[in-house]
Amino acid sequence: MPVVEVVGDLDLGDLHAFEEILQRAFRAPSQDVVVSLAEASYFNSGGVRLVMRLADRLAQDNRRLLLVAPRDQTPRRVLDIIYMTSDLLPFESVEEALGAQRLQGL
Repeated sequence: MPVVEVVGDLDLGDLHAFEEILQRAFRAPSQDVVVSLAEASYFNSGGVRLVMRLADRLAQDNRRLLLVAPRDQTPRRVLDIIYMTSDLLPFESVEEALGAQRLQGL
């Protein structure tokens, strides 16, 4: 399963590269895709839109986005403010997301 980890700041200059990485993850022969914001210090609205677009595309294929966004960090607060966490229940760690994926596969 692909795991995309955002490290540091994700701003306007990084969006094109981030979108390409998400597209590769989408094309992977896996049911689910993990996107981790656990190490992201800044995550702008463009990044949010790309993650939401990936979640929608995966859902259309009956696949899931497993989003990692720990409660005590800035990206999670941003996602909470825009109510994205009401649609995607974020995990606290990549390990937790992978564990949930394994349980789903049983």
